[in-house]
Amino acid sequence: QGLEKIERQNREKAGLLYAELERNTMFEPIVAPDSRSMMNVVFKTISPDAEQAFLDLCDQNGVLNIKGHRKAGAFRASLYNALPMEAVKHLVNLMQDFERRGEPMCSPSNMHSPARG
Repeated sequence: QGLEKIERQNREKAGLLYAELERNTMFEPIVAPDSRSMMNVVFKTISPDAEQAFLDLCDQNGVLNIKGHRKAGAFRASLYNALPMEAVKHLVNLMQDFERRGEPMCSPSNMHSPARG
C-alpha cells in the first residue's frame, strides 16, 4: 500500500505538470508523451527571451534549481517522492501567471501551435 500510494502521488504530480505544459501557450514539453518521465519533467519556453523571464519569475517566487542543461537550456522540474503536490501546484500557478502576463518579447509569430505530439 505504501509504494502504491507513492506511485499514485507521483503520477498525479507529473500529470498535473504535463497537462499544464500541453495547455500553456508559453511552454512546450520536449519529450514525446510515450517517453516522458514521472520524476524529471523537461520543457522549454517559446523563445530564449521568455526562458530568462520565466527563470527570473521562478527565482522571485522561490522555485529553485529548475534551469535545465547549462548549454542546451530549457527547464527541468524534478518531481522526486519527497516533493509535495503543493510545490507542483505552485509551479503550475507560476506558469499560468507567466502566460497571463504575455511576455512582450513573445510575438504571435513566435508562438507554437497548440497541436502537440
